[in-house]
Amino acid sequence: MTASRLARGDLPAPPLAGRNSGSQAQEGRDGGHRLAIACTVAGESVAVSASARAERQHGGGQRGSSELLRARCELLRARCELAARLRARNPALREAIFERMCAVGTPVDRGDAPYLASLRGAVAAGLEAALEGIETGDPERPRFAPEIVDHIRLAARRGVDLEQSLRRCVAGELLLGELIMEEAPAISAETLREIARLQGPIVDRMMALLVSEHRAERERLAAEPGRRRRQIVEALLAGESADSELLGYDLRATHLALVGVGAGAKAALTALRGRLRCAALIVDQSAGCAWAWLSLAAAGGAGEVAAALRGLAGAGAAIGVGEPCAGVEGFRESHRQAQAALRVAMVREGGHARFGEHCLTAAALADELLCRHLARTYIAPLRALERGEGEVCAALRAYLDSGCNAASAASALGVDRHTIQRRVRRVEERLGKALHACLAELKLALALTELEAVPANAQPPR
Repeated sequence: MTASRLARGDLPAPPLAGRNSGSQAQEGRDGGHRLAIACTVAGESVAVSASARAERQHGGGQRGSSELLRARCELLRARCELAARLRARNPALREAIFERMCAVGTPVDRGDAPYLASLRGAVAAGLEAALEGIETGDPERPRFAPEIVDHIRLAARRGVDLEQSLRRCVAGELLLGELIMEEAPAISAETLREIARLQGPIVDRMMALLVSEHRAERERLAAEPGRRRRQIVEALLAGESADSELLGYDLRATHLALVGVGAGAKAALTALRGRLRCAALIVDQSAGCAWAWLSLAAAGGAGEVAAALRGLAGAGAAIGVGEPCAGVEGFRESHRQAQAALRVAMVREGGHARFGEHCLTAAALADELLCRHLARTYIAPLRALERGEGEVCAALRAYLDSGCNAASAASALGVDRHTIQRRVRRVEERLGKALHACLAELKLALALTELEAVPANAQPPR
């Protein structure tokens, strides 16, 4: 190998095109050519070759430049010789560094064969990077082998904290410095300074890699339990078998499912569990979406849950609430109900909706065809009538809520009974049908108008 021949000092000079009368100039040109070739091997061709060209242009008067080139060549040769001597001791060096790193801080478990093998691989790769830096003279050139990254990640998974990993890395680097100093009698002070200059940036790069990969692996590990729980829950909801023991939640209980969306969804569901002091399963489904199941026997009943939900107003989340259902099938059923109720909660003031109270509205919101039909047939005519006569929808809503009792509706609104009767007749005339023939549709249409879940520009049928 050319680098090895350079280390031995027997790299031949290339033939020159001619000679001039100045012996010093001839010597300078010879040295310049030899150094240009040698430094090309070591990755330093650009700067050195440029210097050689400059010397040729200015003739033999540039003896100082020639001496600088010769000094560079000697430094390069010294680095290559050092690297060669260290490579000759490679097995012993690897073992010494390995043992030093194992002895730092908490002792390494000598029974953990995969970890020990991984550490040995990382030591070998790190040592190779250091030797490459010495040979090339470029601290940015060595590329850290995959064995180093693999070991950093394995250490993080084994629970080796970042401080411990950094201390072991430093211990290995310090020992390498001691091993280099053992070669000091054969190395000039200038070469030692050069080696120190090269090793610093390599160690910095290694430290940055260690910190980055260790933190990333710890973050991945922190996310794994949540991801595994989510996978189990999704399998259960799909009707598949799953190892539910990992959930830490009794699927035989009576469940009340909740689905929350919004920046404060998980925090709201966690706070709800804290208020009710009940067994609960909370799963992060995605960013801004969380699922929960409450064990109703321990939660004190649906009424207490409703009161707790009202206390979460303004929590930055919309929450759909299912109905109490028992067992594994109830786990699924209550969740589906909560998902349906969430459609109402997302457009309803207060931020939460119970499926049992809004099931028809939830079904309508999920049915675009039904929404358009109600908008055209009922909502648009009522809006047109209200623009002309005012308070029609309020009178109709009170009338329906009172079981179609005009006196009760009038009392609730503080108006005369005849006012309610007159407005009801106007509604029937506008719709072209008696109210008793479309009570369910009217109630649903009015519920949608409360939620503002239908377009304001809906046109009545002609």
